[in-house]
Amino acid sequence: MEKELSVEDVFSLRRPRDIRAGIASGLKSVAKGVVGGTVGLLAAPAVGAVQDGLPGFAKGVAAGIAGAVLLPVAGASVAAIQVARGILNQPEAIAESIRGKAWDQEHRCWVDVPQSALATYDAATASHWHHLGISNILGSRQQLVDYYELLEVPRDATPEHIKRQYYKLARRHHPDKNAGDDEAHQRFQQLGEAYQVLSNPELRQRYDKHGAEGLQTDDLMDAAAFFACLFGSEMFDHLVGELALATVARLGDDADAAGLKHAQLQRVQQLSVFMAALLRRFVEGDSEGFRLAMQQEAQRLAAASFGVTLLHCIGAVYSSNADIYLGGLLGGTIARVRQGTETLRCHLNVAGAALKVLAHQEKVEAFDRDCEQQKQVQQQQQQQVHSQETDQKQQACAGDTQLQQ
Repeated sequence: MEKELSVEDVFSLRRPRDIRAGIASGLKSVAKGVVGGTVGLLAAPAVGAVQDGLPGFAKGVAAGIAGAVLLPVAGASVAAIQVARGILNQPEAIAESIRGKAWDQEHRCWVDVPQSALATYDAATASHWHHLGISNILGSRQQLVDYYELLEVPRDATPEHIKRQYYKLARRHHPDKNAGDDEAHQRFQQLGEAYQVLSNPELRQRYDKHGAEGLQTDDLMDAAAFFACLFGSEMFDHLVGELALATVARLGDDADAAGLKHAQLQRVQQLSVFMAALLRRFVEGDSEGFRLAMQQEAQRLAAASFGVTLLHCIGAVYSSNADIYLGGLLGGTIARVRQGTETLRCHLNVAGAALKVLAHQEKVEAFDRDCEQQKQVQQQQQQQVHSQETDQKQQACAGDTQLQQ
């Protein structure tokens, strides 16, 4: 049975914060209507022809024309509604902003500003801790270990060799496989720190020259987060398979184009088998049993490292592709446009986050340079004071000698 689409599936009718947000939402709705109508007009006949020959082509033309007319009109209507709502909400936005409240993007309402658990960068505070000599307390290590020995690689190991060893050892000591094992958890953390240092050419050069004492680990990621970003989680392999980077690390020198293509084909086949097995109970009519089983499975996966985040991400991808498959000509086209829009939004968010990280890194580097300059100035001042004290002592000794004579 095809899923019925509503206006909210294509256009956003979320409450705008103010007139500016209303205008922005309206412009997006107009753009979605025009793009969706154009794509449907072009794609629907082709898809219909592939599915049902000439009759399908005729139906596709009709559906495409209908979409090309209705979607822009619907987009313009939604745009007018959102702009009007933004105008109506503007007085409230001004009043709540004056009261110091913040706009909750998720619940679309004004709330008291929450106390953030993240400390923003502040040069004065950082300088205070720096002069106390404890700026690296959070990143200090209980005991120094040799990163090369930890990863079981020679000191001249290639980046590919280091990555492969990290992947193998981190999987062995991952907390998901060693629940309650503090020793394995500590080793996993050390492996993450070692790989982050040795995989960075600048940090590796500094480590080779000065050892672990020459490093600051404040900017290193949590080991679990780092591993999940690179290789995902094995607990989710039956839903997403082995990620590409994990495949490259596993294959090592055999990771050529042909090997990766073969691995991807195997991945798709395995996921098809796993998905059929997961859906079997539902297909056979036991919907309640299926719901309970999936609820237990979700609870199990949520307990993994970043399990809740991964579940939301995987669920959104499966849901989006299901909408494309079940939506038919018009609905499927709209779902595909919506998926492309969401993908573009995610890429822009990632780019924005990267720029913020870069800006913060520049601040940190500038602070480090200032601290180094202050240290050099202090050393010069100390040398000058020491030189003056030495001259004074020499002059005093010379005066005592003359008096004795």
